[in-house]
Amino acid sequence: MLNLVETHRNYQYRLYRCDKKDRKLRHKLFVASLIWNHLVALQRRYYRLTGQYIALLTMNKHVLKLRRSSKFKLWKKLHSQCCQDVCKRLDDGYQRFFKKLAKGRPKFRKARKYSSFTFPQSGYTVKDNTVSIDGTVYKFVKHREMGGMVKTLTIKRDKVGRLWLVFSVIEKIVVGEASTGESGGFDFGLKTFLVDDSAKRYPNPLYFTQDLRKTRQLNKVLSRKVPGSKHHKRARRDLAKHHAHIANKRRDHQFKLAHELCDVYDTLYFEDLNVQGMKALWGRKVSGSGLRQLFDHPALGGFQAGENGGQDRSFRTFHENLFRLRSAPRSHVAR
Repeated sequence: MLNLVETHRNYQYRLYRCDKKDRKLRHKLFVASLIWNHLVALQRRYYRLTGQYIALLTMNKHVLKLRRSSKFKLWKKLHSQCCQDVCKRLDDGYQRFFKKLAKGRPKFRKARKYSSFTFPQSGYTVKDNTVSIDGTVYKFVKHREMGGMVKTLTIKRDKVGRLWLVFSVIEKIVVGEASTGESGGFDFGLKTFLVDDSAKRYPNPLYFTQDLRKTRQLNKVLSRKVPGSKHHKRARRDLAKHHAHIANKRRDHQFKLAHELCDVYDTLYFEDLNVQGMKALWGRKVSGSGLRQLFDHPALGGFQAGENGGQDRSFRTFHENLFRLRSAPRSHVAR
């Protein structure tokens, strides 16, 4: 039996490099960082004087009022809805802090480390493999079609300096019901990534350890450059590109493994580990395995805790929706 499911999906496309056009988007990121730092300073000063918190609606009105003044006319370079989204991000950070879900309150961010801003509703136009923002047309690598209605657009800059478009799309997909009736228990190890109850071993590639020699070389080259120079920036970009390559290989391995497990088992049981304690003992052997990335993978993200005493696990909305693409018929993952 086929089921029609409405789900949220994210499509990420890389922008073609064009320094003259990309400069405009980087400037918008700079303006977004200015607004963020202004609001952080405002919240801290207001709390120091009154002991209270500025609500989200008040922040939105304050930012829109400052945009109309001559002193803050630079803020007009960023769309008004993007400015409100910066306020919402700050409010979300404080709400997590109030609920003790975050270790600390939101902090100041350097402009070069502020990585993204979002258009919640309007301010852009998508046509084929181009997107128009403030009258400037940008071309992106459209490696797959979007099958639904675009809700939001996020401009993202990675540590290498590349710009990406992230579309949040609502689409309806057809999912067929399938059940294998199989359950599997898995044990995490250092030499082998996972071992199931039938003694089948899933290897641990340890991509970071494989490329450790090159990582050390690039770090050594970076340490010899003068901070702020062009050579220093180039060396830092080369190191970031190398780390991104390792992360991509690890993500590809986790993707294939997650879907392999979902295709075979209906119920997955994992041992409950103190990963932080294991990191203190074995360091990068545990960190480089990416066990948490496997649990957070969209294919496993929608599973719920089992009835046999498994602990409840909460996942982000992105994971709750995307899991239906491959694993909607599955029952749960227990830890």
